[in-house]
Amino acid sequence: MRKINVLFICHERDINGATRSMLDLISVLKEKYNFYVLLRFDNGEVFDEIKRRKIQYFYCPYKWWKTTCTKGKYHIVARRIKWKFQWKKQNEMYAEQVAEKLEPYKIDIIHTNSSVTNFGAELSRKLGCKHIWHIREFGIEDFSTYPLVSKKEYYGEINNGSDKVVVISEALKEKYKKNVSPNKLVRIYNGVSKNNLYEKTNYNYSAPLTILQSGAISKAKRQDIAIKAISILNQKGIKVRLLLAGSGNIEELGIQKSEIPDNVVFLGKVSNLPEIRKKIDIEIVCSKCEAFGRVTVEAMMSSLLVVGSKSGGTPELVKENETGLLFESGNAIQLADRIEQVDKQRDILKKYGDRAYCEAKEFFSIERCATEIDRLYQEVMR
Repeated sequence: MRKINVLFICHERDINGATRSMLDLISVLKEKYNFYVLLRFDNGEVFDEIKRRKIQYFYCPYKWWKTTCTKGKYHIVARRIKWKFQWKKQNEMYAEQVAEKLEPYKIDIIHTNSSVTNFGAELSRKLGCKHIWHIREFGIEDFSTYPLVSKKEYYGEINNGSDKVVVISEALKEKYKKNVSPNKLVRIYNGVSKNNLYEKTNYNYSAPLTILQSGAISKAKRQDIAIKAISILNQKGIKVRLLLAGSGNIEELGIQKSEIPDNVVFLGKVSNLPEIRKKIDIEIVCSKCEAFGRVTVEAMMSSLLVVGSKSGGTPELVKENETGLLFESGNAIQLADRIEQVDKQRDILKKYGDRAYCEAKEFFSIERCATEIDRLYQEVMR
């Protein structure tokens, strides 16, 4: 019996959470399936990593069917017009070309890795194969990305153009359940590599707390809330240190450099987060609306107490007063209060950190996720 052939549709140039999850899945399941990847860019981090791992890839500069709202509503209107009269037709042409190229590979399943593109659905129709749509983001609520089609057309394509629709949290499932058939919609939590596991033994019971927030500097990740919380703690005379790990510029947040306290340190993009976390006391997640929260699980795997925003999928990962603490989304005062609570109750660093480690190891490993994806592949191929 031949292996099932799976083609991933990759949507980005740099390695962010969605692509990292895809690469981890391929690593775990590669003995059982033949994996191929369709890349949108023929350069960049993803391209280099795919080549390094010797995964067979194809290239096609297809267009997204979503756009980021950074230049106002007229920018969105202009792109919707371009989609309707130009980009949609381009994608149909690209799908014909790619389908012809893929014919010898006998693709069984197309696995689209994001909601920002419907190219996988288009391609699956050309090839007559199964299609799994993996939705890893809210869109408007987290990254301010808007569909270039009507709401009816958007949900219609997702529902009718898929054999299964995977969402990565109950919060995301809640958003899609009204518009996607119950027999198609399935929740599978992201899995994180066990390389992130670190059973901490040396907890900080007296020195000033060191806090980490990781993720690209952006309005979606809300580093501005973290900075405001640190300013509040400084005014109270509570000594802490905040490290911000992630690419991007502070200008993205709409705050002036003069407003940033001296005890806030920008690390830029880092490649050694597991090592950095060994020296951290708390990790904070201030995001407006995380669909899942990969960095949250990575922090938990590092035995860290997480203080997270009470929005999106974060409350599904962080159990309040068990594995971490929660604060109202966007509320810097409440975030400062939670950090102050940890500062005064240092014993919960170990208490919650130990529980977080066990919880993440059991429920959010890449092996557990891969088992569920494997089961899904088998189901759609029956």
